[in-house]
Amino acid sequence: MTKGIVVGAYWRNRDFLIQLLNSLTGCGWPVMVVVSGSRTSPVEYLEEVQHICRTMGWHYEVQLDDGYELGAFRVALERTDWDEFLFLQDTFEVLDQTFIGIVMNAPASVALGPTFFHYAGKWKREVLEGMAFPLVRSKRESAHWEHAFSRQYWERVGPDGVWVVDPDFDDSKPARFEDRFGRHNMVLENQWYRKYKADWGQRPLIG
Repeated sequence: MTKGIVVGAYWRNRDFLIQLLNSLTGCGWPVMVVVSGSRTSPVEYLEEVQHICRTMGWHYEVQLDDGYELGAFRVALERTDWDEFLFLQDTFEVLDQTFIGIVMNAPASVALGPTFFHYAGKWKREVLEGMAFPLVRSKRESAHWEHAFSRQYWERVGPDGVWVVDPDFDDSKPARFEDRFGRHNMVLENQWYRKYKADWGQRPLIG
């Protein structure tokens, strides 16, 4: 069975992406970085990410338009033969790589937080290929499908088909609020990974 890590990236999160990629260095698993909206991304950003991936021996792929997270899922299914992949948004940071092996070797699908919060977790090709993928065109739609798509996935695999790593990894239990890389973030954190959030319902989503 083949497995890998898929990172969904967007150019405005450049510094967060570099932080995440540094935290994945030496993890021992194949990594694919999928840049969304490459058509409108700065050339310097695309070249930098491509160079990092080439140096690390990782996969580099792009979506010309911004298909958000589910667009990255489609790219992973189309351009790898991985049976399972761990998906991370670029605003994650790995604090302890040992959790990756535990997640990858689990027989079930794995959600890093409740209901695949932030799309974060290990997804199975055999399940995804039987699902209809919506066309996501905005951040608002991405937030909607974050819950709707994961609920549909969960229904397909059944209640025993998903392991939850940390049921408290959600907006109701932030570790702190922190200014980082030019923006104010809600920080979710446990001993294995950290997530920086610019939006947590404090303002309407634009787009």
